Amino acid sequence: MRSERARQNEKSMKVIPILVGVVAALIVLGWLGRQIKPASFNPSLHPTKTIGTIGLPKGLPAPVFKVGRLEQTIRVLPIVSGVVSIAGLIGVPLSNMQVRDIGIIGYAGVAPVAFLLIGIVFGRTQPALVDTERSRNSQLNAARI
Repeated sequence: MRSERARQNEKSMKVIPILVGVVAALIVLGWLGRQIKPASFNPSLHPTKTIGTIGLPKGLPAPVFKVGRLEQTIRVLPIVSGVVSIAGLIGVPLSNMQVRDIGIIGYAGVAPVAFLLIGIVFGRTQPALVDTERSRNSQLNAARI
């Protein structure tokens, strides 16, 4: 008679080739997608208006929340939530629900707390008054109406 552990190992060994096949298929599809040359684009006969854009700030990748303890907590909690959620995926090939519960803690416990704190901080902030060409144009259009 086979032990329960041996049956679980057999199940795990059946899942691994499927996962490897899916990853290999995604890699092949990605590579094939890179090999396809894009078709040429025929420009319109009527030129379109140029759309005014606002440049992104140079420090965009820098952390947004820097000031206090709450902001530092907000910087850490989403990362912790993601790491714990991904760690719970180890339980899938192991067929172990206790290990899967680690992931549940990440997305059902830590993430909502992080979202709540982000909402609190965003609720405290005031919109910045930026004088851009776009805002001046919209003010002029509103004054004409």
